[in-house]
Amino acid sequence: MTINKKLFRDLLEHKGANIAAIIVIAIGIMMYSGAAISMDTLIYSKENFYEKANFPNAYAKLISVNEKVIYPLEEIKGVKKVELRLIQDVKIPDTSKTIRLISQTDSIGKYIIKQGRKPVQNNYEILPDSMFAKANGYKIGDKIEVISSGRKKELTVCGISSSAENIYSLKDISQLMPNPEKFGVAFIDITSLQNLTGKKYFNEIIFEFEKGVEFEDVKNEIEKELQSYGLISLYSMKDQSSNSMIEGEIEEQKAMMITMPIIFLSVSVLVMSIMIKRIIQQQRGQIGILKAFGYSDFEVGLHYSLYCMILGTLGAVIGSFMGITFADLMLDLYKEMFNMDFVNNSSFFNYFIVGILISCAFSIFAGVSSSLNAVKIAPSEAMRQEVPQGGKKVLLEYLPFFDVIFNSRGKMSIRNIFRNGKRSFFIVIGLALAFSISIMPWTMLSIMKEMVFDRYEYVEKYDAKIFLSDISSKKEVENALNSFENIIYKQALAEIPSTVTHKGVSQDVAIVGLPKDSKLYTIVDDKKRPIQIQGGIMLSEKLAEKLGADIGDEINIKSPYAKYKKDKIFLKVTKIVEQGVGMNGYMDIEQLSKKLGYDTICNSILIDVKSPEDIETIRDKYQNSEKVISVQSKTETINQLNKRMNSMYSVMYFMAIIASAMTFAIVYNTFVVVLMERKREMSTLMVLGMKEKDVLSIISLEQWITSIVGMILGIPLAQALIIFMSKELTTDSFTMPTDMKSGAIILAVILMIVSIIAAQVLASRKVNTIDIVEVLKSGE
Repeated sequence: MTINKKLFRDLLEHKGANIAAIIVIAIGIMMYSGAAISMDTLIYSKENFYEKANFPNAYAKLISVNEKVIYPLEEIKGVKKVELRLIQDVKIPDTSKTIRLISQTDSIGKYIIKQGRKPVQNNYEILPDSMFAKANGYKIGDKIEVISSGRKKELTVCGISSSAENIYSLKDISQLMPNPEKFGVAFIDITSLQNLTGKKYFNEIIFEFEKGVEFEDVKNEIEKELQSYGLISLYSMKDQSSNSMIEGEIEEQKAMMITMPIIFLSVSVLVMSIMIKRIIQQQRGQIGILKAFGYSDFEVGLHYSLYCMILGTLGAVIGSFMGITFADLMLDLYKEMFNMDFVNNSSFFNYFIVGILISCAFSIFAGVSSSLNAVKIAPSEAMRQEVPQGGKKVLLEYLPFFDVIFNSRGKMSIRNIFRNGKRSFFIVIGLALAFSISIMPWTMLSIMKEMVFDRYEYVEKYDAKIFLSDISSKKEVENALNSFENIIYKQALAEIPSTVTHKGVSQDVAIVGLPKDSKLYTIVDDKKRPIQIQGGIMLSEKLAEKLGADIGDEINIKSPYAKYKKDKIFLKVTKIVEQGVGMNGYMDIEQLSKKLGYDTICNSILIDVKSPEDIETIRDKYQNSEKVISVQSKTETINQLNKRMNSMYSVMYFMAIIASAMTFAIVYNTFVVVLMERKREMSTLMVLGMKEKDVLSIISLEQWITSIVGMILGIPLAQALIIFMSKELTTDSFTMPTDMKSGAIILAVILMIVSIIAAQVLASRKVNTIDIVEVLKSGE
C-alpha cells in the first residue's frame, strides 16, 4: 500500500531522530527486563534453597539449654518440630580468621553438601561454607587448627557446604558486608563440638511451625517456656539477618523494575510526541492528499501510531537483549554478596514479550495523543500551509538589560521559545528528566561511599578493635594492655545485646556503652558534628521510629548479660540521633554497667597505636588467648570493604553510562526536531543574506536556553527522585540519606554541556544539506 511505503520513507528520512528515540526506549526496557530477570532469579534461587534446607520459622538464642526443653515446646499448639544447636566461634591461630562452628541438625536448618560427605560422629570433621573455603583455599582433607577454651585442636575438612541461613554471613553487628577471607561458618557433629568447647549444653533452638501458623501466634507461649533458661532473644525468620538482607534486596529490585522503566519510557513518550507533532506539521499537505484519495481519519492516525509503534518495538527488542547484560551484571554482584547457587528459572521470552507490549503501549499513546487533532483536519485545509504564529515582544524584552545581552539573533531565539510555548515546555520537561536521571547514579555512588566509609572517618576513629569473648572488668582489661608501650590511647566499649520494649513493641538491638569523654568512637549528627553522651539512653532514629518512642519517654530493656534477670530496667530517652546503617541505643558505659548490675564492664577495646606493626604485635600476644576473639585493624577492614564494593561500583558506573547515553539521545532528538521544523524559516533567512552559521546560532541559542531551564528544573526533580528511592530502599537496618551531592550536579552539568555541543555538531550538518529553493517551493 502507498501509505505503508510512505511510512518506510518517513522512517529513513528521520533516522537520526528515530535512533535517538529508540535509545531512550531501549534503556527503559533494559531496566525493566534486567531488573525482572535478576529479581526472579534471586527469588527462585532463594526459595529453592530455603525449601531444600527447611529454613527455620523462628529462632531462640539462650545462655544454655538441654534436651528436656524440647517436649514442652513441641506441645505448644502450632509448633511442629523443635531442634537444638550449639554455636561457637573459634579462632584460627596466627591469623585474624574466625570460624563459626554450628552443630548439625536432622530436619530443620539443614546444610547442603556441595562436595564431600557428612562429618563422622566424634571425629572432629567439619563442612566449611563454600565462600569461606574458596577465599582461603581449603580443600577436602585439609587440616585446620583452631583454638577453643585455650586449647588447640585440628579439624579435618570432610566436605564443602552451603547454608540457607548464612547466605549473607556476617560475624557481628559491626560488619556491613561479608568478609569470607576472615570469617565463615562450618558444620560439625554435636559430640565433637561439645568436646572441643567443653560445653555440654546447647545455646540455640530452631522451630518449624505447622502450616498457616505465624510467629506472633506462638511467640508468647515460647517465651514463657524459655524464660528460665536465660533467653537472649526470640525472633522470626523475617528478622533473621541473612534473610532480611535478601528480602531487602528483592524489594529494591521491585522498586527499580517499576520506577526506572516508567521514568525512561515517560521521557520517550515526550520525545516521540514532540517528534510526531513536528512531522505531522511538516506533512500537512501529504495528509490532505491522503484524505483526498480516500484514506480515513482512522487510517491516517494509525499510520502515525504505527510510526511510534515501530520505534517502540525496535527499542524493546534492543532493550530486552541489553537487559540480559544488565541482569548478568546484577547477578555477578549477587554472587559476590550472597553465598548460594543461582538458578535461572525466569523465561527470557516472557520478559521479551512483556517488554514489547509495554513499549508499544507507551509508543501508541505517544502516537495517538500527537496525531489526534491533526487527522481531523479537512483535506482542503490540510493542503494549505499552516498559518505561521504571530510574533510579538515577550515580557523579557521589557527588561532594561535585555538589549545589552541579546542581539537580533538572540531576540529571535527568545521569541521562538515563547511562540511555540507548548513545544518548548515539553522539550524543557524532557531535558529536566534527562538531567535529573544523570544526577542519580553519581549521587547514589557518593551516598554508598558515605554510608560505608564515613563511619570510619567520623565515628570509629580507632586504629584497631580488640573483641573479647565475654564481658570483662574495664579496669582489668585496660591494665592488661598497659604493658604495650606503643598503644597511644585505649578506650573501653560495651556492645550489649538487648531487647528494647516500648508500647508493646520490642526490638533486639545492641546497646553501645561509651565513656563520656569518648575519643575513638564518636556519635555524630547529620552534619557530622559530635554528640556528647548524656544520661539515660540515646536511640538511633530508625529504632525510635520502630518503637514509637520520643525524647522523654521511658523504655524497658532486657539483656542476657543482666546480673539480676528478674529486675526490670527502665531508661529515659534523652536524644534521638540519625544513623544510616543499623539500629542502636547509646549510653554512658558506667551507667549501662550499673543498670546491668556490675562495676564498669566492656566486651571490646578500641586502641590507637604508633604504627601498623604494633597491631600485629598485639595479635601475636593474644592469638592463643581464650579471652580475646580477634584483633581487627580498621585499615584492613576498609581495604576489604573497598574490594567488596567494586562490583557495586561497576553497577553504578554502568548506570552512569546509560544516563549519559539517554541525555545525549534526548538533546540530539530535540535539536534535530527543531531543525526539521524550521527548515523553511532558515531557508528564508539564508535567502535574505544570513550565513549558515548565523542561522544555526539562532537554533543553538534556543537550545542552550531551554537546556539551562531544564537543568534548573532538573535539580528539584532529581531531589524528588532521590527521596522516592530512599523511601523504597530504606529497611529496618538501612536508611538511605536524601542529600543531593554537589559533585553529582557538576558532573551532570558537564555531561549536559558535552551532549549539547556534540548534538549540535552532528545535527548542524543537516543545515548544509538544505536545498533552499526546494524548501521554499514546497510551500507553494
